[in-house]
Amino acid sequence: MSLLISFGVFGVILKVNEINIISIISKIKIQYIFASFLLFLCGYLVDSIRLLIVSKNFEGHINFIDALNNNISGYFFSAVTPFAAGGQPYQIYHLKKMGFSTGNATNIVVSRFIVIMITNLIVSFASYKHIVKALSNSSFSISLIKAGLFASIIITLLIIFVFFNSNFIADIILFFEKKNIIKNNKLSSKFYTWSYGLKNSIKFLWSEKFHIMLIDIFLGLITIVFQALALYYMIHILLIRDHHNSNFFLEIFGGMTLLNMVIFYIPTPGGSGSIETTYTLLFGEMLGYGNKILASIFAWRFATYYLQIFFAGIFMFFYKTFYRKDIFFS
Repeated sequence: MSLLISFGVFGVILKVNEINIISIISKIKIQYIFASFLLFLCGYLVDSIRLLIVSKNFEGHINFIDALNNNISGYFFSAVTPFAAGGQPYQIYHLKKMGFSTGNATNIVVSRFIVIMITNLIVSFASYKHIVKALSNSSFSISLIKAGLFASIIITLLIIFVFFNSNFIADIILFFEKKNIIKNNKLSSKFYTWSYGLKNSIKFLWSEKFHIMLIDIFLGLITIVFQALALYYMIHILLIRDHHNSNFFLEIFGGMTLLNMVIFYIPTPGGSGSIETTYTLLFGEMLGYGNKILASIFAWRFATYYLQIFFAGIFMFFYKTFYRKDIFFS
């Protein structure tokens, strides 16, 4: 489904702009795609180190291979589910299998997710003026960027509120139980118990181990830098941009973080269709080079989405078959 949506979008873009698909593909060399793939892959490695550093403060045990599987499989399930909603639940499930309690597993996964969201937001603010300046002739793209920044703030604050007030979920369930909308009267008590454990785990990690979270924030920034480098490399190599343009990477990095907070919440698997459209539109107007931008977005998407899904599938198969046979659906 993702493949059909993405290629359908690229087909429409090519048709509207009367661009020859052969001329687009001919600009893309295998080594470019492989290099972008490896840069994105480096993000997994750093993210796995993040997981090891945070998780060692709780009961349960994982090694680097387990942490790598947690991150790679998390990306896989996010990429193939609507709203990118499948990754975090799987990561929590995997950590539970590694001996972590539900509360601690949830805290580890969601805390690291919040760190990435906050880091994205900081990068978005830092690069906002540069991007708007680069889009001085496009009111539509500037509106898109403003919408991305606004959505980033709202979504980040909402997730932080729910995370640090986890009993809010139990309160809602209790309300539905009293209205007889939910027939299971024990469900809210289970959620209150889970919320209590989660709140203690959050307090421990963000108060007593705050220095660990500062390290996690730094490594989280490195993670998204690698993700941005995969896009920057592909655009740079195909546009043959001036190496002395100091704002070029910041424009790519900032544009990516601003858009990602919106497009991954569109109900298509992995943001298929929306990513291709918004990235081509934004960076095409920001940088020019229409045909080359389209070629670079096409190649980058192939390297960091479809190849990553293929790689993740193979990795998960070997992890389950030869390394952790006791883990169901890993």
